[in-house]
Amino acid sequence: MKTVTLLITACSLLFAQQLVFAQGEALFKERCSQCHSLPKMDERTPAQLAKIVDVMQEIMVARDLTPLNDNEKSELLAYLETKAKQTDADAENLAEDAFMVRCGLCHQAPDAEMLKINQWKIVLRTMDQRMEKANVPLMDEQERELVLQYLTQHARK
Repeated sequence: MKTVTLLITACSLLFAQQLVFAQGEALFKERCSQCHSLPKMDERTPAQLAKIVDVMQEIMVARDLTPLNDNEKSELLAYLETKAKQTDADAENLAEDAFMVRCGLCHQAPDAEMLKINQWKIVLRTMDQRMEKANVPLMDEQERELVLQYLTQHARK
């Protein structure tokens, strides 16, 4: 009897996971593609994708679009996590995540080695102005520190 109960429970959990995956995939195709082409998810980490979803939520609110509700957001993140590239969550990856998410949100993230750190600081100020004009949320202090950390480590010497 216990074996049958365990089998039914396992099948129920598997079905529930497949349902959440299918709903997340449908949300991704339906909601994200309304405004832009779909990104290459396997080039982003789960943390990067989660941050992108958070920023996109803010953009939707700023543009008077209906953001995802909590359930939709959970389903979307569950789907995205299955498609994301997997990495360790060390400090270097957090800095890279911040750089790739914020700089790759509106355009392809640039090669950090193309400019010196002082030049990058000027670029960041310019991008703040552009984001403000486009109703894209500005980086918070923690994101800015992580982006600067990444650029400092990888900028041209």
